[in-house]
Amino acid sequence: MKAWRSVWLQRLAHSLVAHHDARGVLLFVMGAWPMLAVLWLMQTVALLGLAGTQHFHRPWLLGVHGALSALMAWLLGVAWWAWTRRWRTPAQPGLVRWTVWPGVLGVTALGLTYGLTDTPMALVLMAQIVLARSVFKWAQLRPAIVAAFVLVAVVGLDRLGPGQDLSPMLRAPVFSGEPMAPWWLWWTRITFAVAIGPHTAMMFFYAGVFARRQRALETLVSADGLTGLLNRRAFLERFEREAHRQARSGRPLTLLMFDIDRFKLVNDRHGHPAGDTVLAEFGRILRDHTRERVDTAARYGGEEFLLLLPETDLAGGERVAAKVCDHLRQHTFQVDAAAFHVTASVGVAQVVEGHAEAALRLADNNLYDAKRAGRDRVVGGVATPEPVRPGTDRAGLFQ
Repeated sequence: MKAWRSVWLQRLAHSLVAHHDARGVLLFVMGAWPMLAVLWLMQTVALLGLAGTQHFHRPWLLGVHGALSALMAWLLGVAWWAWTRRWRTPAQPGLVRWTVWPGVLGVTALGLTYGLTDTPMALVLMAQIVLARSVFKWAQLRPAIVAAFVLVAVVGLDRLGPGQDLSPMLRAPVFSGEPMAPWWLWWTRITFAVAIGPHTAMMFFYAGVFARRQRALETLVSADGLTGLLNRRAFLERFEREAHRQARSGRPLTLLMFDIDRFKLVNDRHGHPAGDTVLAEFGRILRDHTRERVDTAARYGGEEFLLLLPETDLAGGERVAAKVCDHLRQHTFQVDAAAFHVTASVGVAQVVEGHAEAALRLADNNLYDAKRAGRDRVVGGVATPEPVRPGTDRAGLFQ
């Protein structure tokens, strides 16, 4: 259930961000129709004489109720039309126009009959505009919004004269300085809740969309695209933090540096896609041998990989390195009709007193020694802040 919901939310977010017009229309109607339905029900209660009848001019209420019914029926028809076109091309400007203009101007007119300055209908109108802006492009929405504000301005100026009612449908203002009638107490509360509900839901939804996109961007920046492991920059940042923690706590911390033996020959004999397969498979092997939320694996560059093991001493790091190498050695790679195996050399260094740079240098030197000793082996040591050994020539060993 959770996986299905996650997939559905991702598709919904993609439709919103990509501005698929038909799906945007469906979402707009899904958000706007419940608001209008609640207003319709409250007007029906007043028309039937069950409550609140004395607060309305009945001819106005009948006309507004009929117009609201027509608007709701229109939006349902538009939603059905959008449903039949939801898998078609994303750009369907005609469908959007038939939705936005009645939706925005209809609610604007409804708000003006109640009085935008004397009731929560201004909030309903703003919620409608925010909802429309969430699912449609600004260029599609702008003409209807401009027309709505012009209508509000013209009607507002006309009602500024003496003796003009701010709300032509109501017999008396909702807020008159006297205690509010029970009808208006309930009406304002329900209208406020109906208006703020979709608005709040959209805000929470977009907050979730932005959070997921931020996590995706962070992963894109910090991860290697081929293996899914951390990249060099992200690993070194984490290594620095772990080294500082090791210096404070004195707990063991070990670094492993892997290099695929004779990787250049794999590319030359079997092609670069085969080389990519080897790298991706080795990344999977490293993930399988790491403790979740404890160890850190990364692709350092080319065919070199790093593995950081907190709470692990030199002997433990060498055991992990041997297991990884055994697993890689036993794996059979298949390219067309050719099968081949690869091995890896490993340099291991235990961090001492938080000297991350010294550990990285020692792991590199130990990897060099493993290559020089015949490859497919593990060489380890305890790191101390010493200068790089002179005369180290790695030419030809990492081919």
